[in-house]
Amino acid sequence: MSLLVEPKLVEPDDRVHIEVEDADGQSTFVGGTVTKDSCSEGEVSVKLNGYNTSECMREERLVCAEGPYGEPASHLGIFPVAFTPLSKNDPKLLKMAREILKSKETFKNYGSFFLQVEGESSSLLSDWKEEVDEFRKAGTVKKLIKKLYEDKGQLKKYVKGEPRLARIFKGEGGNCASQTLLTVAAIRDSSIPLPEGYVLGVQMFSNHIQPVLYNRKKGKLWILVSNEKTEKIVAPVYHPKLLIHAYLKKQGEHLPEKDLLIAKRNVSVPDIVNTDKSTYDSFLSFPEVDVVYGDGSTIPETATLTSPYSGSGDDEGGDTIQSLYGSSGVEYPDEEDRLKILNIIKEDTEKIKKNPKDADAYFFRAGWRCVLGQDAKGMQDLSSAIEILEKHYDLNKPENKEFLARVYSAHGALNKIMEYTEKIKENPKDAKAYVQRANSERTHRGLIIRELQDLSSAIENLEKYYDLNKPENKEFLAYAYARRAITKTNIIVDSGGGEKAVLADIEKANNLAPGNKSIGALIGTAYYDIAISHYEDENYNAAKKYARMALKFNPSDNWSSDGWYDDFRVGWISIDELINN
Repeated sequence: MSLLVEPKLVEPDDRVHIEVEDADGQSTFVGGTVTKDSCSEGEVSVKLNGYNTSECMREERLVCAEGPYGEPASHLGIFPVAFTPLSKNDPKLLKMAREILKSKETFKNYGSFFLQVEGESSSLLSDWKEEVDEFRKAGTVKKLIKKLYEDKGQLKKYVKGEPRLARIFKGEGGNCASQTLLTVAAIRDSSIPLPEGYVLGVQMFSNHIQPVLYNRKKGKLWILVSNEKTEKIVAPVYHPKLLIHAYLKKQGEHLPEKDLLIAKRNVSVPDIVNTDKSTYDSFLSFPEVDVVYGDGSTIPETATLTSPYSGSGDDEGGDTIQSLYGSSGVEYPDEEDRLKILNIIKEDTEKIKKNPKDADAYFFRAGWRCVLGQDAKGMQDLSSAIEILEKHYDLNKPENKEFLARVYSAHGALNKIMEYTEKIKENPKDAKAYVQRANSERTHRGLIIRELQDLSSAIENLEKYYDLNKPENKEFLAYAYARRAITKTNIIVDSGGGEKAVLADIEKANNLAPGNKSIGALIGTAYYDIAISHYEDENYNAAKKYARMALKFNPSDNWSSDGWYDDFRVGWISIDELINN
C-alpha cells in the first residue's frame, strides 16, 4: 500500500499503525512496516503483514507510530491512503491446505505455511527453519515452552490485537492466536516427542484459543502456555489441523470441523456476552463455540507475562503455579484465573437472584470473593448466609446445624484475617501478623495462595528486619519456612509432581533449627504430602523415598492432628502403605 505522508515523519523499517475497518465494519488498527527506499516524493510505502486490505473502503486514515509493546501510540496525523490489496486466495497455499487436511500423516510445516499465508519474506522463512533446529534441542515439550518464554521471550509479550505468527516469532508480541500458532508450530515442526499418552491439540472458546496436550486415557488436559493441568474440559479440544481448517474457512470454503474434534467439554460454565473475537480471527475463521473464556472485557491491550515454567523440574508433570519459586511478592490470581473466578461469582449471584434464601450460594460466593481479596464483601455474604440459615432453615436437621457451624467458623476466621490485615497496615514489617493471617487463611482452601503470599512476606521480613542471632527469631524463621513448605505441598498435591521448591524450604527450616521436634514434625508433614502426590501419580518408588523421610523427621506419625488433611483429602494413606506398597 502507499501512504501519502511527509517522509520526515517516518524512516525505512519504522513500525506504524493504520486505522482500517475489519470485515464487520468495526474500526481497528493494523500494524505495518515502512519499506526501504520508499520515503521520497511525499509518498511512503507500508507493508501490512498480510492484512487483506480489499476489505478497507475509506481513503482518509489515522496513522500512528508504534509503541514499545506493539500498540498504536503517538498520532502522526490523518493522511490519504491508497491500498494495494494483497492476494486473498493464493492457489498454491489453498491447494496445500486442502492436501494437509486430507492427509492422515502428521503435518510438520505449520510455521512455514502460516508465514507464507501472512506474506512474509523468504529470509524470515529461512530464520524459522534455523529456529526449528534450536527448538529440537530442547528435547521435551516442557523445556521447549520454557524456552519460548525465557530465551527470547516470544511468549512473554502479550499484544491483544496481534494474531500473526511472524510478529510473535520475531519477539514483537502477540495474542492467544499467535501464541497458539507459535506453540503448535514449534512442537510439530521440530518433532519434539510428546509425553506418553498425550496428543497435541487446540482448545477453542468463543473468544479465545490455546494450545494443549490431552491424555485420552486419563482424561487430563495440559494447558501449555499456562502450565495448568486439569480434568475439567470447559471447551472443546480439536486436532492442530484446525488451524489449517480455519485458514480455508476464512477463504470462503465451507468445511465441517467435527472430524477434527478430539475431546468434548465435560463441564458447563455460564455464558457471558459482550466478548471480542476480532482480536484473534482476523485472518482465520474458527468454529462457533458456545462457551466464553473469562468475561472478555478486562483483557489488557498489552501485558508482560511471567513464565509459568520458571524453576520447574525436568519431569513432564511439574508444578503448575509459578509463584512456588519466588520468595515473596506472589501475585495471584493472575488474569486468567481471575476471569474464571469472576465467572463463578457471576453464577452464584444468578442463583441468589433466583432464590434470595440460598445460603449455599452466599457461602460459596463469600469464599471466591475472598480469593480475589474482597474480604469485606465476603464478610457481608457470610453474614447473609448466617441470617438466612437461622431464619429460614430447620436447624433441627443435623446437616443444617453442621452447615451453620461451618459458616460461623468461616465468619470467625475471616474476621481474624481482617484484624491481622489492619495490623499489617499499621506495621508492614510485622512477621508474626503475616503468619497469624496465614494460619487463619488455612481454614479456607481457596485462600491457599494468599496463605503462601503471607508466609513468603513473613520470611522476607524476618530475614530483612529481625535479629536472627536471637534464638527465638531464628526458630520462628524455621517455623515459617516449614509452614510454607507444607502450603506448597498442598498446591503440588492438586497439580501433580515437582517438589523442588518444597525441598528448598525444608532444607532451610532444618538448617535453621536442626533437631527441633516441633519443626521436625512440620518437615515430616511436608515430606509426607510429597509422598502422597507421588503415590497418587503411581510413582511408588518416589512415594517410598519421601515417606521414609517423613518417618525420619516425625517418627510419632501424628500428622493428622494438623487438621488440614482430614478436611480436604479424599481418604487417608498410612505411612506403612506408602512404604510397603
